[in-house]
Amino acid sequence: MDTVSVVLPTYNRGAFLDGAIQSVLNQTYENIECIVVADEPTEAVREYLESITDERVQVRIHEEKQGLSKARNVGIEAATGKYVCFLDDDDRLYEEAVQTLVEEIQAQPPDCAGVFPAGEEIGGKRRFSVIDGRVTFKNYERQVWIPPTAVLLKRSIL
Repeated sequence: MDTVSVVLPTYNRGAFLDGAIQSVLNQTYENIECIVVADEPTEAVREYLESITDERVQVRIHEEKQGLSKARNVGIEAATGKYVCFLDDDDRLYEEAVQTLVEEIQAQPPDCAGVFPAGEEIGGKRRFSVIDGRVTFKNYERQVWIPPTAVLLKRSIL
């Protein structure tokens, strides 16, 4: 089973952070790591991050604010997985999100560099699916196509 690295940047939004991390750790897909990159964290956020004992969570701290792009890049550099998924600190993944994305990317032709999701509510039940869209190596390099939250990309292209 291929490892998925979830990169989770944060800038002092402790009220949201635990929920985002827990949504990663509660995935049905088991081979997962969560890389939290905290930009100039408050003492409370720092204490929370230092209290995490789950080995699947790695923490990187910027003592001075570096910005969102730098935080994502640091997370990518720390990633060990075949795939990288991005998650903002105020977002949550449905429990089957990573499993669905991995299955979808593995079903695509070799030029597929990534897939992106959609969440739906149908008849009062939440459902996670992959929308009709995939990222190829060719179109990834020439355009900004979607926001990064919950996108699954091959680390080799990053």
